[in-house]
Amino acid sequence: MAHSFFTTFFNSFLLFLILAGSIELRFHDGKAAASQPSASARARANRLLAAKRPNHAKCPQSMTSCPIAPIIVKSKSLQSRLVNKQKITWECLDLEQELTACGRCDNDCMKLSNVENVGCESGKCKIFTCAPGHSAHEEIDSESGLIVARCV
Repeated sequence: MAHSFFTTFFNSFLLFLILAGSIELRFHDGKAAASQPSASARARANRLLAAKRPNHAKCPQSMTSCPIAPIIVKSKSLQSRLVNKQKITWECLDLEQELTACGRCDNDCMKLSNVENVGCESGKCKIFTCAPGHSAHEEIDSESGLIVARCV
């Protein structure tokens, strides 16, 4: 009977030590190094953070993100395959000197009427020569209120 008592006591005590040890492992005592995320977890977290950043934050500091115009698809069969797959894409541009986005994303200097040679300087379209039969005149732009040159 004494043997049975000690065996039961010993087994209970052993079970207590095992459980106490597993409980102790669940708590951080501050002495051991804290766990670190794996490389794949860090990469996944960085991708998620980058996806939440606004697009302009993804460009170098001197550049601005501008949307790229979507391609117009005329084929009906191709259109049906592209439904719900179109995403707005962006490109980084220097608005101070980009000819197709001068000063703002939607300002294409090449689309100015009656202009033969044009450039973008300091974010403003600069007309070098007008098309034959036209001459440059400065006027106030109705949208921006700035003085702009036009070929009339």
